[in-house]
Amino acid sequence: MPNFRHFRPARTRTLFTGVVTAIAATSAAFWMGGCAQGRIVKVTPSAEVAFESARGETWREADSLWALRQDPRQAWISLLTYRDAVRDQPRAAELWTHYAQACYFLATYTEQNQEWSNPERSKGLYLEGARAAESALRLNPLYIDKFAQTADEGEAVNVLGGRWLEPAFWLAANRGRWALGEGRRARANGRDPLESLVRAVERRHPTAYYGGPDRFLGVLYIAAPEPRVDSARAHFDRALATAPLFFGNYTLRAEYLAVFEKDTASFRSLLETVISMPADTLPDAAIENAYEQARAHDLLSRQAELFPSGAP
Repeated sequence: MPNFRHFRPARTRTLFTGVVTAIAATSAAFWMGGCAQGRIVKVTPSAEVAFESARGETWREADSLWALRQDPRQAWISLLTYRDAVRDQPRAAELWTHYAQACYFLATYTEQNQEWSNPERSKGLYLEGARAAESALRLNPLYIDKFAQTADEGEAVNVLGGRWLEPAFWLAANRGRWALGEGRRARANGRDPLESLVRAVERRHPTAYYGGPDRFLGVLYIAAPEPRVDSARAHFDRALATAPLFFGNYTLRAEYLAVFEKDTASFRSLLETVISMPADTLPDAAIENAYEQARAHDLLSRQAELFPSGAP
């Protein structure tokens, strides 16, 4: 099981840290120049546009490495390979979407190890994932046209359907996680457009990433300058109903709602449920669930810190 605080053995730590540093250093250069390296991909408007594309050799290699993402080194190398793949196939919306998800995974899970974690690098990964998702969406001329008319990403998402809603979710998810790492004022300033975007995804694809839109809104309403507890609870309830075997629906509810309400009984019950279930109960998310189990252990170890008043 991954451990957020002590995951890599000492004999591989130096090598791994060097890999992380080298890969992370390429991010700014990647987004500064070149067709697939930071510029918005331009398309000729048409009535039909395909989300899926034939996988090139580099894309297939990235996917193979992604399947091994429980190993932090393989997760980082998969991200580097996705960067190479979008250079080769800059008009592949599905590929940009995979790249956006990989950024989110690394920032959310791999980078939580305290022996090499760098908060600024995590925030950079979320921004990189948001840019990748934007690049996918801007391959859709309907989205481009609607955004040009309204300057509102939520309105632009309303014209999308099918798998085109996947990059819309990863755009919101990466931006939302980035915002959590910023100050309260920064979150407040960006809250309305972010909420508009994720609500548009929720209306059209509520099951995205195992109840992701509702999970997102649950956190958003608790972390807001003026928390809306009833709304947060309703969204966490819907996320659990949508995907009861995805452990993130339990850990985030414990970390945000239970802690805010000073409900230690709910806090422990949610996290002990995560720990008691096999990670592969949901096979497609077994790796993410294993990381969420590590997160559950970590949160339980911090109960006294999170509930300093000793709430019952």
